Amino acid sequence: MKIRKILLIVISILLVSGCSTVNRMSYQEIINKTKSSNSLSNVTRRGYKYYIPKGIKLINNKDFNEILMDQDNVYYLYVDVVSYYNNVKFDYKINKNAYYSQKLDNGYLEINKTEDNKYLIEIMDNYAKIEVIVNEKNIKKALTYSNILISSVDYKYDVLDNMMKDDSFNTSEIEFNIFKTVASDSDFATYEEQYGQYNENDDVKDSDLIE
Repeated sequence: MKIRKILLIVISILLVSGCSTVNRMSYQEIINKTKSSNSLSNVTRRGYKYYIPKGIKLINNKDFNEILMDQDNVYYLYVDVVSYYNNVKFDYKINKNAYYSQKLDNGYLEINKTEDNKYLIEIMDNYAKIEVIVNEKNIKKALTYSNILISSVDYKYDVLDNMMKDDSFNTSEIEFNIFKTVASDSDFATYEEQYGQYNENDDVKDSDLIE
């Protein structure tokens, strides 16, 4: 409970006090201060749960894909329950051609400038990945939200164990590889075309529990 309260205080300072606090921090400081202890959750899925912080709205979920929004940006979240179940290890190599590249515990943070002068943030850790395209002024805010989301994912091994043994659960349908970046020709960017564009007035579409 104490850890939960501390994390809530940190999140409140970063998000409620406005972007000025976040913008004074380095990318590494943001990662360190917003990493969840898996003690927070307000969304339950089959095989895992996670926390959506204040300021983020859930738009849609399909299988292990989640689409979320803040005031300015659309976040594409993918949770790789198969890699978690199989305890897959990953060794990221720093991309010297990226705008920013950093190795995380079992993943990476990579930021690349797009052709239209925006920035693609890819952050993968804890067997979950988020991709979001932002304007330069929103990089740190988006990174803050993204790290809170992916680090809060808490897996339910017993549930996943039953899923993997269930013939109706076809792991071959899970094609997205969270260990590949868009810069290395990931297919994740096509999801925006698949799900379409979203705006702030879109309704939340969610059949699972949001506490």
